[in-house]
Amino acid sequence: MDELKKLATHVEDLLDAEIELVPSSKLEIEKLRARLPVFPESLASYLAIFCGDSRLLHPFWLMGAKGILASYEILLSLNPGEYPTFIFEEPFPFRFDKFWREKWIPIAELNNEDFFFIDMDPGEGGVIGQIGLVQELELCLVADSLENWFSGVREKIVPPLEGENEWEDQIWYEW
Repeated sequence: MDELKKLATHVEDLLDAEIELVPSSKLEIEKLRARLPVFPESLASYLAIFCGDSRLLHPFWLMGAKGILASYEILLSLNPGEYPTFIFEEPFPFRFDKFWREKWIPIAELNNEDFFFIDMDPGEGGVIGQIGLVQELELCLVADSLENWFSGVREKIVPPLEGENEWEDQIWYEW
């Protein structure tokens, strides 16, 4: 997870503040591993150094093991009756037959509505471990791996706004 470490260093520089990468607890990781139908090595590497922080991907919350498990359970239980629209040309890289697939692992969220996820059961033309985004009921591919996603995130971060306002200490990720 070198790219996650680089992302944290980049955000530290922008905020002129230290961001400590604290690992998720072993107990939280084991609970998550026991619940998920598949546990990708990239997720294990990520959780071994990170337990969640809102500053790395603002306005999204980048989750640790505890947050991932809670969001996963909620998302599996949803059936909003409306499915994300397809914004891809064929072949569509996701398997999609219900609102949230069992092998989609949420890793970042915004207001419990929009989620970045690791896709461990991709559709034709997709790649195992690709990163998708469900946002405002649209589904799109954002990276072919967790490591490449973190690399791309680092390039799309906007420095904090200057001046006296509530966003002064926040970096922004423009997705």
